[in-house]
Amino acid sequence: MIMIGSNARNSGKTWLCTYLIHKFSLNYNVIGIKAKTLYSEKDMPHFNNEIIEKQGFDIFEEHEVSDKNDTSKMRLAGAKKALFLQTKIEKIQEAVAKLTEYFDDNSLIICESNNLIGEISPSLFLLCTSNNPINVKSNYQELEKKADLILKSDGEKFDFDIDRISFNEENQKWEL
Repeated sequence: MIMIGSNARNSGKTWLCTYLIHKFSLNYNVIGIKAKTLYSEKDMPHFNNEIIEKQGFDIFEEHEVSDKNDTSKMRLAGAKKALFLQTKIEKIQEAVAKLTEYFDDNSLIICESNNLIGEISPSLFLLCTSNNPINVKSNYQELEKKADLILKSDGEKFDFDIDRISFNEENQKWEL
């Protein structure tokens, strides 16, 4: 799994996820994941997708292929499957355990999340940072310590050649 987090909204994480999905779906089955941790009921987004699981957390499977939301963008980019996990912080371990049941050995996993890094050990954790962040996420300093690479974005491009990101078939790991 490659996991992509950020220091704030609009830092390029969804764009990077869809770029990588498009690039790697040409040769592999790719599953896209977007995870959101809920801290209160007002954080609950509303979706029209199929709810696969509902046990104090929700797992939605995206069926729409469009640019309407992040998971439909993942499908548009070429993901065979796109899942959206929303979970209360106190249910995150249980939610991740259930989410991983939807992974298969023949697919690459590209995940957009800040909070799953505490529950899953991806082979690569990238942290997108905006040069002009608004509302910097409270756990950013902790995420910085866990990141394999911090990519700075000016809103149009990153300070790193993202085409250097690769998947090593021999050891089944993402690499820079």
